[in-house]
Amino acid sequence: MVWIFQVGLSYFGHQTEPSVKKWSKDWQSKPGWTQHPIIIDELLYEYDGPVVFTSKFGSYTTILSRIDEDDDGEYYAAGTVSDDVLNALRQGNLSLRGALLREPCYVMCLDGLFVRKYWECKKEEFPLDLLPESGRTLIPEIKYAADVYEQLQSYFSVRFAGAGLAGGAMPFSTFKSLIDEVYEAARKIMMPDGLANSKSATFDFDLLEPAFGSLVVNLDRPKLHAGNIRKRLGRPDLEMGEVQENISQKRGGFFDEMGALVAEAEDGEIAFEQAKVHAALLEQVQGLLPSEETTFDQVDFRANVGAEQRQLVVTEEVGEVLKRAHAAVAGQPTELAGRITIINSKRCTFVIELPMGREVTCAVSSVLFEQLEQHVDFRGGTQVAVQGNKIRRPRRDYVSAEAVVFLPPPP
Repeated sequence: MVWIFQVGLSYFGHQTEPSVKKWSKDWQSKPGWTQHPIIIDELLYEYDGPVVFTSKFGSYTTILSRIDEDDDGEYYAAGTVSDDVLNALRQGNLSLRGALLREPCYVMCLDGLFVRKYWECKKEEFPLDLLPESGRTLIPEIKYAADVYEQLQSYFSVRFAGAGLAGGAMPFSTFKSLIDEVYEAARKIMMPDGLANSKSATFDFDLLEPAFGSLVVNLDRPKLHAGNIRKRLGRPDLEMGEVQENISQKRGGFFDEMGALVAEAEDGEIAFEQAKVHAALLEQVQGLLPSEETTFDQVDFRANVGAEQRQLVVTEEVGEVLKRAHAAVAGQPTELAGRITIINSKRCTFVIELPMGREVTCAVSSVLFEQLEQHVDFRGGTQVAVQGNKIRRPRRDYVSAEAVVFLPPPP
């Protein structure tokens, strides 16, 4: 795997103060650079005046979006965009947030269209609560768009998002773990026919430069080692175009199969028979799904398949449903008893502490969780017994619980 970095390694290392200071109006500003009003090149959205528009500053095109106002004027977040980025925004493939965070970035205070003052910011210095919502575009019907333009250019892209990944630094262990999970899952998902369990000397990916704030892992078109593949398959005349087409079909098949699972999970629980049919895929993506043990709460898969931009978004709620489905078909039947220590209503999970001190996450269906919430004893400190299928995990084991019984307190 080729690692292409253009930033220092220390950027990824753990820092004692990983959070980045966010822009505020108290920062030292610079005076407007011109006495003339800026010229709106393209008005993209207006409401009681221009809200989103582009303007040219010299040879650069800048997109501006109104974020605040006070007695001094109206404040706009601004990013520097290329024609390709602007086209992706117009088409709804790129979010407005993604366009505004193209560096160099600015905050501008305008009086009408006159620049009173401005600040130059790094993208990680923008307060996210002032920016448009993640994934939102200028086209209301589109629910999720890419927040990073490079996602739209990669062969296969995985974006992890969440508060645990915000800021300008990331523990190296987190970075390495997520990269490893993407690499292993991508190899399994797109492994060419007949090459199962083959090594990277046969089939591999280049890793393009990661993007941070969230973590975006972009994989380039697979690199095929023709001699090793032909030898492995016993086909000395095999054309690599045939192998590439096979990989592309598997990539498209992933979006079809995973898309169907996500749609079913968004509507409720995945039936056991369906989970058995898709057991292999559920196993492949387990390390990419958001859970209580991850630093992310959403994962976004993207790829250019033919002329189509394919996308799947897995939220933490959907991730929990998929994890329960996986545990149901792959877990070991178990019965456990312990004391409730944590209740997470959003994920329909609770944590119990076993007598020897180890903690276990217990996940139940939304219907069963609602029933538990109505019970007066469903709270921290209560002793319960759970029955279900268990999956071992590094920090906490995971049980897809089918039954929960409240126990009397210990003597």
